[in-house]
Amino acid sequence: MCEQTTAGIESAAEEVRGADLGDRRLSRRLVGIVQAVEKDPSKSFTATMVADADTEAFYRFLRNPRVSFEQVLEPHFAATRARAAETGQVVVIHDSTEVKHSSATPEGGFYRLKSETYGYLGHFSLCAAEEDGVNLRPLGLVHAEAVERNKTPVKGGSLAQWKNPKKESRRWGRGARTVKKSLGPEVAVIHVMDREGDSYEIISELVETGQDFLIRLKSDRRVSGAEDLRVIEAVERGEVILEREVRLSARGEDRPPQTKKKHPPRSFRTTRLAIKAQSVEILHPNWLPKIFPRQIPINVVRVTEIDPPQDEEPVEWTLLTTVPIEAPADVERVIDLYRGRWLIEDYFKALKTGCTLRKRLPETLKTALVMMAVLAPIAWQLLLLRYLERKAPTAPATRLFKKERLRVLRRFVPKEAALPPRASVRHVLTAIAKMGGHRKSNGPPGWQVLGRGFQRLLELEAGWRAAKEGD
Repeated sequence: MCEQTTAGIESAAEEVRGADLGDRRLSRRLVGIVQAVEKDPSKSFTATMVADADTEAFYRFLRNPRVSFEQVLEPHFAATRARAAETGQVVVIHDSTEVKHSSATPEGGFYRLKSETYGYLGHFSLCAAEEDGVNLRPLGLVHAEAVERNKTPVKGGSLAQWKNPKKESRRWGRGARTVKKSLGPEVAVIHVMDREGDSYEIISELVETGQDFLIRLKSDRRVSGAEDLRVIEAVERGEVILEREVRLSARGEDRPPQTKKKHPPRSFRTTRLAIKAQSVEILHPNWLPKIFPRQIPINVVRVTEIDPPQDEEPVEWTLLTTVPIEAPADVERVIDLYRGRWLIEDYFKALKTGCTLRKRLPETLKTALVMMAVLAPIAWQLLLLRYLERKAPTAPATRLFKKERLRVLRRFVPKEAALPPRASVRHVLTAIAKMGGHRKSNGPPGWQVLGRGFQRLLELEAGWRAAKEGD
């Protein structure tokens, strides 16, 4: 576990500088686009362009066959790899999200989504560093892909589904393999996945290649020992190792049906959890080919809510992991790692809401993916700002920015948000939000306000440097 103490937020344009697009003019155009967009990521692309010629050049860039979203994202991936190498040990959270566009049609190459709309399924791997034994600090994306949707259902049972080369669930294994190859042997990785990542095939591959993971149980598999004994029953036979009080955030009704089905609405409440842990050997499913191991040793952590409200669904997790569970502190770490999975949900909010990805109007799937790649590093910047605001508000301001940027902020911030001599992260975030137009009466600053304030600071810093160079 590692705590970073050096400043980590620079201009999002630096995250795409050096993209190899096969033409220096295209690479320069990409940097210029990101510099324009990050001034206010909530605005449309055309609204951020200075002149009509810039807008025309932007759309030529999107349509250029030599420009792919993988090329645009590669410099950000490289920067993330460098940040991961500094820590030596990271957590990589994998998850998917549907990206809908009102302009999307099948003629443009878009896929039909579950909600009867069109868009694409994006699969992302977000890299983070453990801090204080509890929090996960976002380091950036290390993998992203658009998943080809199955246009025609595959007939047959589980084996026929497994043999399908376009099986959508294979994205979880691809993501883990890409991360391992990308980060290399020098960086220790713990993969975190939700229930969709629960696959005997994925688990066996991760164990065989010596990769640590934490996956929420979906299939209550058989375990070795008594006949027909399953994972949950095996763990429930054990004693409660510890109890823990946690705060559960509220989940409202105003959400998509699929989201509500997966995560039912609930009110905010403080509750107590009972935790059990057990080491078991899960058995090979009967339908799966025998190329996979007959059984796999694995640790299981079971979390259940004590005395849940009668009118709400109780908290219940069963987690499969290779992370140690020998001591209560080890088990608590497993729980914190899984709770940290919500960091990627915040990333999706930063991308879709803070950068208004869903409101963009791409013509084709190709242009939609390039748009996403342009916005992805900016979304990470917003996520990091919000993370530090929430998780490390009293940390020194130097944790957030270098001294020169702090001098610029002190010089130009409105008087009502002036920084004290020993400024904290909270002081800096309050100042940035104020520069973005935030009013205290509006509650905590949102994604768009932080984005505007941060870009205003970057503009002032650029002017400050230019003035110094001219002296």
